[in-house]
Amino acid sequence: MRSVQKGFSLIEVMIAVLVLSGAMMAMAYLQVLGLRNANSAYMRSQATMLAYDIVDRMRANRAGAPNYALLISAATPVADTTVATADKIDWRNSIADTLPNGAGGVEINAGVAAVTITWYDNSQDATNAQPQTQTYTYSTRL
Repeated sequence: MRSVQKGFSLIEVMIAVLVLSGAMMAMAYLQVLGLRNANSAYMRSQATMLAYDIVDRMRANRAGAPNYALLISAATPVADTTVATADKIDWRNSIADTLPNGAGGVEINAGVAAVTITWYDNSQDATNAQPQTQTYTYSTRL
């Protein structure tokens, strides 16, 4: 007499659970990658807005625009009575508050301002324990 199979065997259930758990792990990994890339994109957009900020300040103070030159490695200027120095101090503080280990500098050459902002971003490489330095440079004619 032949026996007729009814229902699933335990092996079929185990395989289905294994396939489902693999799919769930893949979805979790994609979610982590999405969050990592979103954070990196957020920091880059903040750097862009900070670069536009200092350029707008230079354009608002065209007469003092040459006074906005500031090396990335230079210390934050000491406060004095000039608008340019106050703007540089405020800008440097904004970078420090917004970007991890952020620094910024402005070079002015023949009426062209080059704004460079650097920060640490360890969201790009999960295997690397050291943060990677990211750089954003924006050049414009004043």
